[in-house]
Amino acid sequence: MLNELTRLTYLSFYMWEAGVGDIDLAVYEAAEDALNRTVETAEHTGIWHLPESHVPALERMLVAYDGQLATVSARAYMEAVVRLDRALCRKSPSSPVAKTLEAKRSRIGAAAFSG
Repeated sequence: MLNELTRLTYLSFYMWEAGVGDIDLAVYEAAEDALNRTVETAEHTGIWHLPESHVPALERMLVAYDGQLATVSARAYMEAVVRLDRALCRKSPSSPVAKTLEAKRSRIGAAAFSG
């Protein structure tokens, strides 16, 4: 189940990057954080359970994903699927959400430094 939620999070993220949906990046950040914390806890305890406190973040992402499915073109959807598959096939997959957040923070830092 966590694998599927992770796939949906990143698929939705790739569609968002392609301009599908009016979603805030924070939705993906919160969903990814909830999934990561769930996995970290499970690795320590052996109990694979999504805590109630993590559900709202994933619900927001799923609502956003549902809205995207209502408007996305077949082409944009398939391009997002290809990007997801490509990302998951890497030897060391990394989070596209984290990369985007890092780039955004770098731009903000550079702007603050130059201004």
